[in-house]
Amino acid sequence: MTLAQFQASLAELIYSPRRLGAVRTLGSAALETSDLDELEQRRLVSLARDPHLEIAVILQLRRRLAAVLTALPHTCRLLGDAITSSLMREYRTVHPPRSSYFAEEGIAFADFLSTRSELTPFVADVLAFELAVLELDLEKEWESEAALQSVPPSPYAYPKLAPQSRLLNTRHEPEEIATVLRGGALPHTPTRRPRTMFLRRTSVGDLQVEVLEDYLASALRLCSGEDTIINLRATHGLSDDDFAALNEAGYVVFAQPR
Repeated sequence: MTLAQFQASLAELIYSPRRLGAVRTLGSAALETSDLDELEQRRLVSLARDPHLEIAVILQLRRRLAAVLTALPHTCRLLGDAITSSLMREYRTVHPPRSSYFAEEGIAFADFLSTRSELTPFVADVLAFELAVLELDLEKEWESEAALQSVPPSPYAYPKLAPQSRLLNTRHEPEEIATVLRGGALPHTPTRRPRTMFLRRTSVGDLQVEVLEDYLASALRLCSGEDTIINLRATHGLSDDDFAALNEAGYVVFAQPR
């Protein structure tokens, strides 16, 4: 058993309430399947039952809660402190920490939250917006500039959304969502109005948000990078001029033929 492995076992006690409870209750019997020798098992049981370990447990929970509050501030504000704290306690029992980055913790918590009954449809729209921003912040341009074409593209090129951009479908009035994202209160009766937003991170780091007309949103949904221009022209009636216009406006780029 190496020091690193022992430290990993100790860390599990801090971030996993289930593991800590099992070791406190069962002692060494809870560690029989581990690679710890008898001395290391006794040390770990002693640490698990040491009241001072609670300080590390509390600090670790607060760090994760701080990460979520920082990454998803408006979602957490709308849920309220009590619900957010309760969800975080449940979340940490099933989601061990995998990253020290606040954005990645926020994305993992958003995935956990997405199926919860505490998430109303309007708050779900706010969560989707904040999640899209987190993903943009973490996005890498996997393709080199040489792999992307300017107009006029080959008929066999694959149109796709420009790097650092997202389409976001919402179920409520965009202006009401924007008001909440500016710090406003939750609408008493949110207005149902399905729309599509285009989010784009500029080269200087600014976030641009555009509410799209339905025809433009429909065209951009086709530009998933999964089909060629020639096929999209045949099946959806788009023209070369349409693709050129989308490219010139900064909505799409063209991956080279595969």
